[in-house]
Amino acid sequence: MAGSSQIQSLATAPDGRIYGCAGSTLFIYDPAADKIVYKQSFPVGSATKMITWKDGLIYGISSASLFRLKPISRPGEEVGIEQLHSGGTDLAFGHDGQIYFARGTDLFVLENVPSCEPPTADLKVYVDGLEPGWRLQTTRTDVDLSSTEKVEKGMCQKVTLAGTGLLQYFSPDPWAVAWWEYQYLLLSVNPGSGTVTDIQITKTGPGAGRAISLIKPQNLTLEPDRWTRFYVPVPDIGWAFGSRVESLKMIIMGSGTVYLDDIAFAVPELAYAPVVATLLFRRRSAKGRPRRVPDRF
Repeated sequence: MAGSSQIQSLATAPDGRIYGCAGSTLFIYDPAADKIVYKQSFPVGSATKMITWKDGLIYGISSASLFRLKPISRPGEEVGIEQLHSGGTDLAFGHDGQIYFARGTDLFVLENVPSCEPPTADLKVYVDGLEPGWRLQTTRTDVDLSSTEKVEKGMCQKVTLAGTGLLQYFSPDPWAVAWWEYQYLLLSVNPGSGTVTDIQITKTGPGAGRAISLIKPQNLTLEPDRWTRFYVPVPDIGWAFGSRVESLKMIIMGSGTVYLDDIAFAVPELAYAPVVATLLFRRRSAKGRPRRVPDRF
């Protein structure tokens, strides 16, 4: 690391590579190749300690952040970084899996560490009604969550537009779900006799994410009174390790009455095929809140 800052911390990843922090640089040393094979700017600053935990992730602390890293598993990847809380000076794991960290004269414990477990089933947002725990907030539009129009059975959402409307679906617990592990965001749209010029998808919450348009870039025209099924790859929405979805935001541009149904996040193996499909883009309850251990030193 010639020319770099002093190395403050090191940790060995499950594959045997050494992850280190030198100033504001994160690097990976490969003992087999005897060279530094990766460098990137480290947004958490200078980490004073890093620990590899039994979940295969590397946890660390800097004065700015308590964080964890997802080691690289294949060429071309970037190291995943999730900031869990503001920082301190040292950290340790208890046998209970909770994270203990020090800041000044205080000792804290981070309980309910956010999940990184890959999902085993689709996560439903709306299927014949909002799924338990989910709630909807709207701006500049009226939504009937129990419409029986345009569906042969069950219910769908009837959205009345007058220009641009915002639908915001708030998740029950963004910290309990590894959102970036899903393959697709699924969504069915029926414009009825109205007009939909575009639908933009984005999110609120910590971690990476970006807005993506479903219609305009494809020069797509939705057929009146016909359902179109969208498969939106989660990586295309920019979600990466540490992306937490406090709310799924859907901006609908158009006029008249539009219908939405079957909103879900799909695991990599889709277990069903839609009846009408257009394949596009081919290609809190709470984050753990720390509590201070009563005694001071």
